[in-house]
Amino acid sequence: MVDIVAEFLQGVQLFTRINSHESNNEAHTGALRGQFEKRAIAAGVEFTAQHVAAFQVNNGILEQAEIAGCDLIVMVTHGRSAVGEFLFGSVVRIIFAKSRRPVFVLH
Repeated sequence: MVDIVAEFLQGVQLFTRINSHESNNEAHTGALRGQFEKRAIAAGVEFTAQHVAAFQVNNGILEQAEIAGCDLIVMVTHGRSAVGEFLFGSVVRIIFAKSRRPVFVLH
């Protein structure tokens, strides 16, 4: 019985951490969207933003670009080393390979 209770409590703790992470993530992206929107308005550029939780970031970006009918996907690269890219992958590289839209990368 103790093992079942311990497993349940671990599950509750994990669920709490996930919810906390999602809340922090939403707050952070909201702040960033606000900054980008202000800069776009000041430059006279139309700006729309969408925050979408996706298991695979590259699929989330490509799906949203398709839904929004984007003319261009703009991305920023971390400039990882070959070892870093091997370990962590490259979302930019995957977007380049899969996108039917032009991709502009800032480094």
